[in-house]
Amino acid sequence: MKKGKSNQIHRSLIIGFAVVVFESSRCVAIFGLLASESGRMHVGLLLLSILGLYISSYFTLVYYGFIRAETKYIPAFCRMAEGSCMLVIHHPDARIFGVSNAPLGVVYYAFVFLFAVDVGADVLLAGLRLSSLVTVILAVYLIHSLFIKIRVRCILCLTSHGINMLIAILVFNH
Repeated sequence: MKKGKSNQIHRSLIIGFAVVVFESSRCVAIFGLLASESGRMHVGLLLLSILGLYISSYFTLVYYGFIRAETKYIPAFCRMAEGSCMLVIHHPDARIFGVSNAPLGVVYYAFVFLFAVDVGADVLLAGLRLSSLVTVILAVYLIHSLFIKIRVRCILCLTSHGINMLIAILVFNH
């Protein structure tokens, strides 16, 4: 075997070993994070915020006309039906101080996401608790509006309210 080939193999082995060690340490860090109560809360918030961002972003893009509700990029079970979710996003009760709930949801879930990825962000915990409390109180009104005023069963809306409730439970149990 030529000397150049041998050096190349050694470099490849060293790089491969370094990648394995790095990946292993990342796995250990992730499992260590999941082993702690605080870590489980942050992982839960991260997953819930990603799902909430997905739903709120979809609503926002449809509301402002950037995408159509029946776009192929959204799974069929999540698409807004003409007589349900589409009716909700344009209803006057789907606004807070004149602003659509959808972009407000994007801001809220982005805040939750930022808190979740910065494990040392205990300073933000009070703000997250307050905002999650407001979203749960608002959810009571919005669910009432869905069933009593608008008379619509919007699965995505109810999913968002459920996400908000779970976020509140996580942050108040921390």
